[in-house]
Amino acid sequence: MFDLDSLQIPEVLKEDLLIQEKIFGYNEDKIESGDCDWIAYNLVRFARIRPFDLDYLTKLCLKYGTDSSFDAEIQKYILKRGLVKCPKIIHCLYCKGLFSFEDIKRELEKSNNFMPYFYFFNHFDNLRTQIERFWKYSECRSNFKLLETQGSDFFYQLIKYGCPVDSIQYYLKYDDVDGLSRIVSNPGFNHNSPIKFSSFEWAYSRIKLNSLGFAAYFGSIKCFKKLIMDSCSVIVPITRNLEILHICDQIGIPKSQDLMRNAAILYDKDLLQWLYDPNCNDELILVTYLRAFILLINNGLDISFTKDECYFIIMVTL
Repeated sequence: MFDLDSLQIPEVLKEDLLIQEKIFGYNEDKIESGDCDWIAYNLVRFARIRPFDLDYLTKLCLKYGTDSSFDAEIQKYILKRGLVKCPKIIHCLYCKGLFSFEDIKRELEKSNNFMPYFYFFNHFDNLRTQIERFWKYSECRSNFKLLETQGSDFFYQLIKYGCPVDSIQYYLKYDDVDGLSRIVSNPGFNHNSPIKFSSFEWAYSRIKLNSLGFAAYFGSIKCFKKLIMDSCSVIVPITRNLEILHICDQIGIPKSQDLMRNAAILYDKDLLQWLYDPNCNDELILVTYLRAFILLINNGLDISFTKDECYFIIMVTL
C-alpha cells in the first residue's frame, strides 16, 4: 500500500484514494455509508473497465442505498450516464430494484442510444416502433433481426453474458478452454482473425483483438496458455492478469509504455508497480489513474501541482 501521509496532496485526494483501496481491496466491512456516493458516481466507469466486478459494485450501491436511498440527483446521474455508456448497469440495477421500468422508459425517450431498448425488449408491445428513430443504424437493424430470428432466450443470454454462450467470445471471456478447443479444432479456423465484440459486451474495449488478445483482455489464463501452445501470434496484451504478463515476459515480449498505459486505464496497482518505468511521465497515466499519480511521485518524479491542478486530476478521474 502507498504511504499517503508522506505525500503533500490535498486531504480530499487522500480520502478519494482510500475509498478506492477499500472498494478494490474487497474490504466490504471497511466501506462506510458515506462512500456510497463515490461508488455511485464511478459505477459506469468501473463497470466498463472491470466487467467481472459489476455485480459486486451494484451490490455495494444497493447495500448503502437501502436505508436512506440514493439522493435523487445521484439516481438521475446513474440512469442517464448508464443508458448512454453501459446499459448493462441499468438492467442490473433494475433487476435489483433500484429503478422501475417507468424511470427507465422516461429517460429512454431522451436518450440517443438504441441499445437499452434491446436490454428491455420484453417490456415493449412493439419494439420496432420504439426504435424507429434509430433504424438508420445498421447495428440496430441487425440486433432487431437477431431478436426476430433467434428469439427471446437467445437475447437473455446476450444480456447476461455479453455474448452467446456457444460462441468463441464466450469461451475466451469466461476461460472455457474445452469450448475453445472445439472451435479451434475446426478446419480453417484462423487464430489471428479479429474477434468481434458483441454490442451487448459491457467491457470497455472496442479495439481489434485476435483470440489471444481477447483471452488476455479478460484474464482467461487457461485459454491464453492453450493459444500460446497453438502458436497464436503474440501481441502486447491489454490485461490485468499478472500471470499472463509474466508469460509474455518469459517468451521475450518486452514491457512497454503501452502496457503502463493499459495498467493505468485498467486501474491495477500491482500491475503498474511491476511495469513501473522511472523514466515514464505519461500524462495520460497521471490523469486517468490516481494511484499511478501517487506511484510516480513516490518513485521520484518531480511534479509540482497547484491546488487547482490537483482538483483537476480528481475530477477527470471520476
